[in-house]
Amino acid sequence: MIRLLLVRHGATPATEAGRFGRDEPLTDAARADAALLGGYLPSVGNVICSPRRRCRQTAAAAGFPEPTITEALRECSFGRWEVQTYAEISASEPEALASWLSDPAAAPHGGESLVVLLERVDRWLRTLTEVAETGNVPDTTTLAFTHSGTIKAAVLAALGAPIELFWKLAVAPLSVTELRHYDEGWVLERLNWTVKT
Repeated sequence: MIRLLLVRHGATPATEAGRFGRDEPLTDAARADAALLGGYLPSVGNVICSPRRRCRQTAAAAGFPEPTITEALRECSFGRWEVQTYAEISASEPEALASWLSDPAAAPHGGESLVVLLERVDRWLRTLTEVAETGNVPDTTTLAFTHSGTIKAAVLAALGAPIELFWKLAVAPLSVTELRHYDEGWVLERLNWTVKT
C-alpha cells in the first residue's frame, strides 16, 4: 500500500493578490501556519518537494528542512501570464483566457496546457506504483510539498477522472490531500483538508 500526502504550499504575496505565481516566498503568516500544520503531518522518511521556493519554505517551516527536490511536482507553467491576475489577463487577452479555461489542450500563454500537466503528473504517479508493485518495498508513506494545479492533476490522474473536472476541485493553501494505492488502484481518502477545517 502506498500512502501519498500532497500538501499545497502556504500563501504568498502572489496568491493573496490572485496572481499566477513565479518563484516568490511565503508570507510571514504562512510560515507560522505551516509550522502549525507540521504538527499534524507524519514523520516519514520519504519527503519530496517541488523546486519552487514557496514549496521548499513550506516544507522547512513544517519541520522537513531537507526534502528531495522532484521536478515532476512543479506547478503548471503559465508562461507570460506569470505574476498577472485573472482580471488583468481577461482585460488584455480575453479570447486567450477563454480558450485556456475551456480547452484543456490549449496553452495560449506559451506555458503548459492542462493536458501536458496531467501527463507529467500521471507519469510521476506511475513511477510510485511501479516501485511498489515489485514487491520489494514495504508499505510506504510519501509526503509531497507541491502546488494547487499539481494536486488537482494528481487526483484526476489517480482516479482516471476526466480532465474537464480540473476546475471543479478546490485546493487551499496549506491543505492536505491524501491518496492511497492498493492492489485495486488509487483511492481518494481526503481532499483539501486544513488545520482550520
